[in-house]
Amino acid sequence: GVPIGCRYGVPLRCRLTIVFEGKYFEKGGIAVAQRELVSQTYQAFFYRALPHVPGKASGGKISPAWDYDYACLLAYDASEEGALKAAWDSLPSKVKGGFWDGASVYVMIVRGQIDQPA
Repeated sequence: GVPIGCRYGVPLRCRLTIVFEGKYFEKGGIAVAQRELVSQTYQAFFYRALPHVPGKASGGKISPAWDYDYACLLAYDASEEGALKAAWDSLPSKVKGGFWDGASVYVMIVRGQIDQPA
């Protein structure tokens, strides 16, 4: 499938900031899903780990600061077989927990419900 990405920084009231990495996985088997999962998680970590860049105003435009405390990978698995979710589920709990505990990156893989014919 073709990954589609978008990034939005959302400042929270508690002054923590989160960068969201949105992805869409449409087709491919488990091997493709595993590669996509690695790539998508890396991208979320990469943007979260960039060094602080102060905000600035120039020519009437305001560029916000780049300084994120957390990252969230939100990926939608639209594949028929649920390959991306299966790739995530196959990781050991310690590995999945390490993304959050060690890197402040939260990974969320969601799937829609597939209607079965009556």
